[in-house]
Amino acid sequence: MLGRTGSIGRRFLLLTVAGYVVAVLASVLALRIASEGTLQSMQDAAIRDHAAANAQSVQNALEDTALQLGYITRDADIVNLAIGDTTDDAAARDALAALDVAQGVVSLALFDFLGDVVLEDLREEGANSFDAAEKAALAQGLVSADGASPRYRFRPGHTRSMGRFLVGLPLVRNGIVDGALIVEMAIDLSLVFPDRTSIGAAQLMTPFQMSMADAWGLGDGDFITVPVGETGIDMILIPDRASVALIGRELVARVTLAVGLVLLLPFGLMCAAGYRAIIGPHEALAVSREALRQRSRQLRELADISERLNDVIVATDLDGRLTWANHALTEKTGYRLDEVMGRSPGSFLQGPDTDPDVRAEIGRALALRQPIRREVLNYTKSGTPYWNLLSISPQVDGRGRPYRFVAIATDITLAKRAQEEILRAKSEIEHQAMHDPLTGLPNRRALDDALASIASPSGGDRVLIRIDLDHFKNVNDTLGHAAGDFVLDEVARILLHAIGEGDMAARVGGDEFVILLAEGRTRADGEDLSRRLLSEIQKDMEFEDRYCRIGASFGIAAAADGLVGNEDLLSGADAALYTAKTQGRNAVITYSDALHDGVVEARVLASELQRGLLRGEFEPFFQPQFDAATGAFTGLEALVRWRHPTRGVLTPDVFLTVAEQLSVVEDIDEHVSRLGLAAVSRLNASGMFVPKVSFNVVARRLQDPDLPQRICADRPEGTRISFEVLESVLVEEQSTEFQFQIDRLKDLGFGVEVDDFGSGHASIIGLMQLGPDAMKIDHRLIVPLTTSDVAMRMVQAILEIGKALGIRVTAEGVETEEHARILADMGCDTLQGFHFARPMPSDELGAFLRRYRPAPRALTAAEQGRTARQ
Repeated sequence: MLGRTGSIGRRFLLLTVAGYVVAVLASVLALRIASEGTLQSMQDAAIRDHAAANAQSVQNALEDTALQLGYITRDADIVNLAIGDTTDDAAARDALAALDVAQGVVSLALFDFLGDVVLEDLREEGANSFDAAEKAALAQGLVSADGASPRYRFRPGHTRSMGRFLVGLPLVRNGIVDGALIVEMAIDLSLVFPDRTSIGAAQLMTPFQMSMADAWGLGDGDFITVPVGETGIDMILIPDRASVALIGRELVARVTLAVGLVLLLPFGLMCAAGYRAIIGPHEALAVSREALRQRSRQLRELADISERLNDVIVATDLDGRLTWANHALTEKTGYRLDEVMGRSPGSFLQGPDTDPDVRAEIGRALALRQPIRREVLNYTKSGTPYWNLLSISPQVDGRGRPYRFVAIATDITLAKRAQEEILRAKSEIEHQAMHDPLTGLPNRRALDDALASIASPSGGDRVLIRIDLDHFKNVNDTLGHAAGDFVLDEVARILLHAIGEGDMAARVGGDEFVILLAEGRTRADGEDLSRRLLSEIQKDMEFEDRYCRIGASFGIAAAADGLVGNEDLLSGADAALYTAKTQGRNAVITYSDALHDGVVEARVLASELQRGLLRGEFEPFFQPQFDAATGAFTGLEALVRWRHPTRGVLTPDVFLTVAEQLSVVEDIDEHVSRLGLAAVSRLNASGMFVPKVSFNVVARRLQDPDLPQRICADRPEGTRISFEVLESVLVEEQSTEFQFQIDRLKDLGFGVEVDDFGSGHASIIGLMQLGPDAMKIDHRLIVPLTTSDVAMRMVQAILEIGKALGIRVTAEGVETEEHARILADMGCDTLQGFHFARPMPSDELGAFLRRYRPAPRALTAAEQGRTARQ
């Protein structure tokens, strides 16, 4: 019976088992058929999410790179070179040489607003580098676009892990793209995103490469693409179908186990009648033990993973008391778990500099049982601060009720430090761009910004003081540039000590300073401040046991005087400063209506002068010179005249000052000398030989090494050419280079004459060193000869100096026959003045020379005595 029962039991058991197996297999097969497409869709979704995350990583890396590169696009030297305000690229190269974004810069190129290269720096080149055409195309796209966003190009590197990126950044000024900075970078893509994951291999592709994917056999077209922002680059991820198959097999195994467990109960119930006392209990017990072992294994694995993480993980109850923490908490903070268990993490981790607003936000989120993510400053047990990215989430039970909080804290101290370094570097760059490196004062750019920031340029007083140091050049020339720098620094200190709260002192040039008074201060305040500053600046400054003595000229302008624009305010101060300079320096001049009229007139004259120079309205007038003893014609002086279209012929006293301010005096001299030489050549060709012609030149033109060649190209045959320089050159230009050029001109047959001798700058030593052929007595000494004994003695002394040094003497301003007789009696060599002829154009000069005959001259007393003795 027992055997039979056992046999039936075995058969029942075998039948039950067979039915159980068939049911499980049928369920698994049905699930496999039904879920195959779902698995494919799930994998594709996971791949797409992963590709999108990689694309975001690349986009973030490019945006971080563009952000770091963006600072250099605002560098004044870079922008000025791009827009053509300067052609000197030294400062721009220095700024670009210091640029090194993540050690990946390959080359840099600066393009102007036309898309042309103005500066290029090739640090390395390779087979995968972008060519010049691609860079130019990217730059052209930037400067022709309305927007000001960076643009990118991508090219795979020489290995799969390397990529070449072309980053284009616009140079924007006042909302207009004035140029572009193109930077080629080599980036290790393995640091940005992994090359392969468990679900597929990721890589970057351009649209062209994607179109060639099938031809190149990349996944047979079976890949997922995600665009990288608006960069024109796509992230592709080629699915690992083998992994999908493996996942499918794992899923089948797990489903088989689950279905088996699910079907085990009903089949067990079927067997319960026969095996209630034996099989059922034993099988139930076996299942329970296996489930406990699996659960225990899972818990051990999770605990092991949490202990190996660098991030701190803590769990608290709903009151915020610590109930569990991984080992990273002890390593990061120095607290033992037994010290902090049961305490609120914020009570021992947060300190005096932790943002109270962040603490309050965390408290509110915990009270509302809501998740929160914030950056928070924490402290270790030893008091060392560090930054955490803290994420707190509530955990809920099966009924959705929170029963504890879990927090993950990631150390971001290094990232915060890097961010602070970037901010400090940005602040330093902005400070350097807005301040003078020698004195530390704000520079011209800072002054312009301060003026532009005034809300209402036409309302209220705005007082501007321009300061120009007097005799500063003497300090540099006599004591050296170190002394000059010391003086500039001392002047800056004086300005900072004297100005009031809200005032701004700036250095805008070599020895030029500007003070912008605070709003509400008046022109009277500016005048008082200027007089106090002048008194301080005139005091001796001791430098290395020697004294530096300088002065200063002040020009003051105020908006209340009718100058409503900032440019007009600057121009008014310039005009006042110029007046202070011309009135003897060391003066304080305030802008007035009369000065305003002068500025307007000077601007009109400057515009007309430049136009006249282009139209050739300047021409030489000639004044003949005659031998004092015989009256014979000895030469000409070429004098510049401006044949103004509406004002007639203008003399230099009308336009010379403006020409000097425009730095066109040398251009006028060059033009007049060329026309003058041509006129003398025509006179010689017509039979009226000109022995000598002299031209007035500035000292700078004499030092031009190409001057002799240009003069010789038009030199009249047989006529000696002389250059007249002002008497001030005797004390201002006695350098070795200047003397060398004078000697060179003499060796080439040119003459050198000193003009206006005796006008106030005479230097006998300078005269000896220069060794001119002739010196011309200023007409202001000649005119009073007939009425002043002092003038007679002065002229006689000059004649004696000329005789002692072997220098011929010419008298200007000879207006009467008596002047001519007196000068001849005194031994003067050459006479020139209205008594003989006024300055005249070349067409009148020919007629004058044809009819000129020396008049009979009465013998002087000395000559009469010699005749009587004979």
